[in-house]
Amino acid sequence: MNNPTVTLTTDTLQDNKESLEGGSKKYYGRCKVCGKLNTHKYWCVSCFAERFKQQSVNWTSGNKEIDEFILELQVNATNFYQFIEWIPYEKFSDVKYLSKGGYGEVFTAQWDEGYICGWLDEYKDWYRDSNIKVVLKSLLNSKNMTKEFLRELQFQVRSYDSSLALGIIRCYGITRDAKSGNFMMVMDYGSDGSLRKYLDIRFNNLIWYKKLNILLDIIKGIRNIHRVGMTHRDLHGGNIIVKRNYTYITDFGLSKLVEEEFSKEKKKIFGVLPFVAPEVLCQSDYTKAADIYSFGIIMNEMTTGIPPYNDVPHDGKLAFQIISGLRPKINKDRTPQLILDLIEQCWDKHPENRPTAETLHDIIEKMNVDCQVNYTQLYKQIQVINKFIKDQTKSNTTMSPIIYKTHPQAIYTSRLLLENKTFVANPANPADSSITGLILPDDSDDESY
Repeated sequence: MNNPTVTLTTDTLQDNKESLEGGSKKYYGRCKVCGKLNTHKYWCVSCFAERFKQQSVNWTSGNKEIDEFILELQVNATNFYQFIEWIPYEKFSDVKYLSKGGYGEVFTAQWDEGYICGWLDEYKDWYRDSNIKVVLKSLLNSKNMTKEFLRELQFQVRSYDSSLALGIIRCYGITRDAKSGNFMMVMDYGSDGSLRKYLDIRFNNLIWYKKLNILLDIIKGIRNIHRVGMTHRDLHGGNIIVKRNYTYITDFGLSKLVEEEFSKEKKKIFGVLPFVAPEVLCQSDYTKAADIYSFGIIMNEMTTGIPPYNDVPHDGKLAFQIISGLRPKINKDRTPQLILDLIEQCWDKHPENRPTAETLHDIIEKMNVDCQVNYTQLYKQIQVINKFIKDQTKSNTTMSPIIYKTHPQAIYTSRLLLENKTFVANPANPADSSITGLILPDDSDDESY
C-alpha cells in the first residue's frame, strides 16, 4: 500500500521512551493493543507474530522449506531488522545487471512497494518505505540447493541481533528469478558501490577521519558477526559496500557457525587469495582470527588505496609467499605509525597474536576521536604526514581518481583456491609446503558486490 500520513501523538512518544534503560535493555513502552511490553520501538512480538501468521496464507514461494523459514523468522523477530519477506519477482521494476560475484549474479532493481517499517491500525496493514532501490543477489543453481541458500540468509539475519545490525547490509527478503528459477536475496543498495570502487574514485580525497570512520563501520560488522558465534570467511573490498556516510559488510556466501567448523572434516578453500589468512591456506581451522587477518589487509588497502598484490598473479607462488610471511606493501610515509602497528598485529602469522574484533572496535573508535584532538599522538602523526604529502605533491591530485595497473591474473572475485587432496602444508616450516592444488586464475574481472 502507499504510505499514508502518520501522526505520532504525545502518548505514542511517551510510551516509546528510548532513553529509559531497563537493566541491559531499553524500555520501549507497551503495546496499545495487547498491553505487553514492546521489544523495540513500535514492535510487539505477540501482535506482530499473529499478523504475520494471518497474512502467510496470502503468499508462497512455491517451496515449503522456504515458506516455513520465512514465517519462522517473522514470528520470532523482536525488531524491524530480524525478519524477511517473500517478495514476488513482479514487484520489481527496472532490473539491471550489475556484476558477477563468486557465487552468482547481482542485479539492481526498483522496489516500488518497499520494506515494512511499521503497522497502521487505521488501515489494518503494514506501513512501508516505498520506492527504494535494492540489490538482487542470486546464487547459482540455488533452485536445487535450498538449504545452502537459506543458511547464508539465516546467518545474515542472525547478525542483526545486536546494535541494530551496524556494519552489516540489510536483507529485506527472498524472491525468485523468473527466467533462471534461482532464488535471490533482496538487499539494501549501496549507492556508492563497493569499497574497492569507492577507493578507486575517492581515495585521494579521503582524510584520516573518514578512513577511520569506514574502518570503524567494518569492524562493527565483524564484531556483530563474531558475537553471534559466526565467522564471515570472505572479507574483501568487493564484499563491503558504501552508502552515503555508512559502510556495510555483505555477501555471507562463506559464513559459517564457528562451532560447526570443529565437528566436520576440512573443506575446500574458497575466497580471494590476498585476503585469505596463511593458516587457512595451510588448512588449519578457520577461526575468528582469520577474519581479523582479512581486516588487516583491508586496513592496509585503506592506507594505500591500491588492492593487495595487484601487480602479480594470484597463483600458487603467491600463496606460498603468503604462507612464508609475505604481506602487502605498506606506505610508511603516508600512514600514522599507530595505525601501521595495528595493521601488523592484525596480519600477524600467529592467529593467537591477532586482536579480537571487540578490541579492534574499541581501539579504532578511540582513534576516530583522537585524530581530531590536537594534543594526541595520532593527531600529531597525521599532521606530519599531511605536511609530507603537501611538500611532495607538485599538483593538486586530491580530486583525481587513484591510478594503478592490475596484473591480468590478479583475481579479486571469490573462487575455489585449494583442493584439500592436492595440498600438503607444514605451517611450522612453510618451505615444506606444496601448493600444487591452487587453481589457476581465469579471465574473470567482475567484482563481488
